[in-house]
Amino acid sequence: MEKLRKIVTQTAATSDSNLHSLPFLHRSLAPLLSAASSLYKLSLFLRRKLYLHGVLHQHRLPVPVISVGNLTWGGNGKTPMTEFLAMVMDGAGIPPLILTRILEFA
Repeated sequence: MEKLRKIVTQTAATSDSNLHSLPFLHRSLAPLLSAASSLYKLSLFLRRKLYLHGVLHQHRLPVPVISVGNLTWGGNGKTPMTEFLAMVMDGAGIPPLILTRILEFA
């Protein structure tokens, strides 16, 4: 899985004009990544429209929420940042609650 992650990351970070310099496997992923990107862009557009037209609704929680993370895979420091924020909050007398979502790949 780590090897695939590196290949996808390297391919996604390469400009179209430099794709020819990548190995064949990397280049063969480019159309798939482009299609996935287009589908993701479309899904974000549709989601935004559903909120604008009142089909989807925002829900406010009665407590402050801090979200740590984004759409990238590991190695970006999300866990250490979460631990740091929890320690700061605990030190300030605010009991932290950490929610996680575990993604499992078959």
